[in-house]
Amino acid sequence: MNIRFVKTKNSNVEVKNMTSKELLYIEDALGHEQYFKAKCCEAQEQLQDNTLKNAVSEMEQKHNSIFNSFLNLLD
Repeated sequence: MNIRFVKTKNSNVEVKNMTSKELLYIEDALGHEQYFKAKCCEAQEQLQDNTLKNAVSEMEQKHNSIFNSFLNLLD
């Protein structure tokens, strides 16, 4: 699959070809974000301090958002 998304002046998205190297980069980035999300979940389960749990929860949500952004490049 070769897809590239380029934002145009009027905020519409134009579809272009994506190289295999770019696809590998996205796959790698998805893996990293998935790993970070899993580590945040692990940390939340082990933490007892609610302030720290909330901070880690925010980090997990941020990594989930980044994950979804990369994933949306493939839609």
